[in-house]
This record gives sequence, C-alpha cells and structure tokens, in this order.
Amino acid sequence: MAEDELRQAGDTLSVKDLRNYLDYETTCLTKATELRLRELGGIVTAYAAGELTPQKAMERFDQYQKRWGEALPGVWRVHGVTDEEIVAKIDGTPTKHTTAEQRKRRTIPTDRPHGI
Repeated sequence: MAEDELRQAGDTLSVKDLRNYLDYETTCLTKATELRLRELGGIVTAYAAGELTPQKAMERFDQYQKRWGEALPGVWRVHGVTDEEIVAKIDGTPTKHTTAEQRKRRTIPTDRPHGI
C-alpha cells in the first residue's frame, strides 16, 4: 500500500489504514535492507578476495551508491548521536545540541570513510 493509495482513501486515516501502512513499510524496509546488505557484502567479499581491482571495486561501489543512496539521508555517523539529532539532520533542522559553530561549518566528519 503506497502513500498515494492511503491519500486516495480520504483526508483522514483510520487505525487500520495506518496499521496496514506500517506492515507495508516494514516489509519494504526489510527487503531493502536485505538487498542492500547482500549487494554491498558481495562487493566487499569480492574485493577482499582479490576478485576486483581497486578501480572495479569503486565502480561497483559507485553503482551501489547511485542505486541505493544513503541509508539515513544527510547522516554520516550514528554512534554517539541521539535519535532526535538523526531525525533533525534528515529533516535539515538544527537541534538544541547543534552548536552555532557546527551549523556554520557543516563539514564532513573526519571519521567518515573516504568516498562514502
């Protein structure tokens, strides 16, 4: 059940509609996670086994990134970050924990893997 289908049902959603959408989202996210991990795991395994040149590994990684994008858009790290901060980053809004200097810099964290 896509979001558009929910909207066509009317201006309000019933508890049943939302439960159905929760089931739909859970199924889709589970499948997406499975596919993402399988693809990226395959790249890592092939590269570690010497089956891919560095250039070919980057090509496949770039294709992966193009296909799937970021798991959490705009969020480069999750360790030591609150759920509130992650959601605010996705929404593009600063949180009370974001300092003026952090908002001003908006730089890529140094602990973010190169090219990712």
